[in-house]
Amino acid sequence: MNEQTIHGHITADPVIRFAKSGCTVATFTIAVNRRRYTNGSWSDLPTVFHNVVCFAQLADNVGATLHKGFAVTVSGEWGDDSYTPDGSDRIIRRIKFEANDVAVSLRFATAALPVKSS
Repeated sequence: MNEQTIHGHITADPVIRFAKSGCTVATFTIAVNRRRYTNGSWSDLPTVFHNVVCFAQLADNVGATLHKGFAVTVSGEWGDDSYTPDGSDRIIRRIKFEANDVAVSLRFATAALPVKSS
C-alpha cells in the first residue's frame, strides 16, 4: 500500500452517486494552493487540483458533511481513472485519488460531532 495525504479546499459540494451494486460513491475535487519561499520572500505557485473518490460509509459521511470551501485532509492512494470515449479508439489518461479517510480541518473553523453513547 502506498498511502498518501492531501491537504486542500473542496472546490464544489461532493457529488453522490450509487454504483450498480448499491454502494454509495462520492466524488469531489480538492484545490491545493502552494507557495515557495525564495530569497527572503514568498511567491504563489499554480494551484493543483486533485479528483477524489470514496465509497460506502465514507461516501455517505462525505455527502452528509462536506461542502464547497471546506478545508480537508484526505488520506488514500492514487488509482487509474483512464477511459476510452464512445466511438473513439483513443485512451484518455487520468488519475484519481481513492480516499480511505477524510477529515475536516479545524484550523480556521469549528465542528460539532454527535456524541455516541457506548
